[in-house]
Parts: sequence; structure tokens; C-alpha cells
Amino acid sequence: MQTELGIEMARYNIEYLVTFMSKLCAELKGEYYQLDKETLDRFGMGYKAEGQPAVE
Repeated sequence: MQTELGIEMARYNIEYLVTFMSKLCAELKGEYYQLDKETLDRFGMGYKAEGQPAVE
């Protein structure tokens, strides 16, 4: 994870895993077609729930 490609891959993997966790949390709450905003906010990705582009 020391190269630019490694950093980019790590960011992609983090975003994928947090989004997946958010979908699971929302599903457990009975919201089958949404993301759980609390989970996204906890990991600093609340912009995904609001439809905003990623900020670096």
C-alpha cells in the first residue's frame, strides 16, 4: 500500500466494505433498498447516503 496504485486499491476496498456493511445494517432494520446513514457517518462516508461525490 505504499504506491499510488496500492493506495487507490485500499480506498476502493474500504469504500466497498463500508457500503456493504451499510446495506446489511439497513436490511436488518427492514430498509431493503437503502443504505444505513449511521454506518456511513461512523466511517466518514456520509456523502454516499446523500448522493455527493467523494471528497479527498
